[in-house]
Amino acid sequence: MPPTAATNGNVWTTPPSLPAPQAALASAAAPCPPGQSGTCVYALGGVGATPGAVGTVMSYNRLTNAWSKLPSLPTSRSALTAASAPCPSGRAGTCVYAIGGYNGSVLATVESYNPATIAWSPVASMTTSHMDLSSAAAPCPRGQTGTCVYAVGGSVSGGVTASVESFNPVTNAWTTLPSMPTPRSGLAAASAACPPGETGTCVYAVGDFGAGGAAVGTLEALDPPATLD
Repeated sequence: MPPTAATNGNVWTTPPSLPAPQAALASAAAPCPPGQSGTCVYALGGVGATPGAVGTVMSYNRLTNAWSKLPSLPTSRSALTAASAPCPSGRAGTCVYAIGGYNGSVLATVESYNPATIAWSPVASMTTSHMDLSSAAAPCPRGQTGTCVYAVGGSVSGGVTASVESFNPVTNAWTTLPSMPTPRSGLAAASAACPPGETGTCVYAVGDFGAGGAAVGTLEALDPPATLD
């Protein structure tokens, strides 16, 4: 249903569905591929109509109201996370990072997609393999400059984890940060203004399954400038 003056646009609409089913996938917003303008939504990996992880990558352009098929992930996987952030050092623009996941084993693999060149490139792997994790882009920890990608929580081979690490595109390196107070997997993460009493941009970890397997509603915030001296 299109937005109307009566609803002031506060309604859900139904753009075209993905060309093929994808579950346990990841998504991020980033510049559209060459030949298109504006910002697109990227859908990465997951599980398709048949068993096993897929490497499918699609982008949705709201201006054309259509999906475009893009080069597949070099590493097919599900239960991954994705974030958009500055491209790795030496490459201009904004890239989409595909982080962690599962394809028969838990992965530490990280790959970056450059919309300007329509190409995937490997970057440094996480220090720990994660699946069912979440991620967000926010200012880098103290002592580093620019925007970093934060990978939080998820599941590792030993169970649910509280681990947090950040990727710096300039140095192509991951930094281990203070763990979340609450271990959990299947959570969500977002960057936004910090809670009262703090300044700047924080990374919020929201919900999901705790170490005991029960759903949790916990909300915790990480202030990146306060994480390292």
